[in-house]
Amino acid sequence: MKFGVVLVGAALLPWLTGCSDDQTALPERVDPPVKVMQVGEGAEGLIRKLPGTIRAAQQVDLAFQVQGRLIEFPVKEGQTVAEGELLAKLDDRDYRSSLDAINADVRKNRSNLKRAKEMIAKDFISQVEMDRIQVTYDVSIANQQQAQKALADATLVAPFAGTIAKTLVENFQDVQAKQRAKVAERVDPGRGLVLVHTGKGKGKSSSAFGVVIRALGWNQTVGVVQFIKGKWITGERRYFEETGGVTWFSMGEGFTWDTQDRDRDIAAATAAFAKAREMMESGNYDLIVLDEINIALRYEYLTVDAVLEGLKARSDRTSVVLTGRDAKPEICEYADLVTEMTEVKHPFKAGIKAQRGVDF
Repeated sequence: MKFGVVLVGAALLPWLTGCSDDQTALPERVDPPVKVMQVGEGAEGLIRKLPGTIRAAQQVDLAFQVQGRLIEFPVKEGQTVAEGELLAKLDDRDYRSSLDAINADVRKNRSNLKRAKEMIAKDFISQVEMDRIQVTYDVSIANQQQAQKALADATLVAPFAGTIAKTLVENFQDVQAKQRAKVAERVDPGRGLVLVHTGKGKGKSSSAFGVVIRALGWNQTVGVVQFIKGKWITGERRYFEETGGVTWFSMGEGFTWDTQDRDRDIAAATAAFAKAREMMESGNYDLIVLDEINIALRYEYLTVDAVLEGLKARSDRTSVVLTGRDAKPEICEYADLVTEMTEVKHPFKAGIKAQRGVDF
């Protein structure tokens, strides 16, 4: 059952204003033509009827972000409510119990962290152990914040004063979180999506190749074009070359981050993207991964305009995944999904080298 309340502001804005010189500018709109007349002295007694549209100054669709059983629903359609007034409340006992348990976990981890700081100051524990305890505490704080938000989301209040225009449920019904309720309303976009995996943490390419496996599981056609890593032998490339099912291209020159020949690198990146664009426009692929292309953009081996043009020219059938840190804002703006990997802990900082099968 979807839960929803439509609230409209108490003030109304006419699309047609009076003749005062001191008029408040309305947002620019495309409206049908209206009749304009001059009002002069002695016209106070005249009554004129003009066509127009009246709309609410504010309107919002309200819905719970969590699911549960509705236990308080004091408002009705047409009722006037004040800002901050209770509109609806879910049974929040489970959310309170969850928060209590997490609060206890936070207190325990805070105590462990305090003790660990004292011990590392005396060299009783290693930095690795200290980092582990710190991460455990940080995770518990994040869980606490999430639980606090869930509890707060079990209560719905009016964001501004207004009138209840419509209600969609009755009291004591089970309601779903807004996100779940909306799933049934989603439509197929009729085109492939653009996904960006960026950020300083590990897992950008790894996640992209997980998408590749998923696509292959549905017997879809997949292509990969690798930028930057042309000479780097990876487990994923070895696997797909042995098993087939993926069309794979790497930049012929295989330039690195400390290259001394910029012209060669630009030529190699341009050639690789030309191949990528040919694949994207062919209509032969369901999924194409442009691995580490964000690095090529970062060092300006490719232009943002060229990459956007290529993405926009792709076949409707084709989804594209772009990986690499420092994704350009314009690419993120165009993408349908952007995921930023955040580094919390990395074995390299503990002196552990990259591991075959895990890192490459």
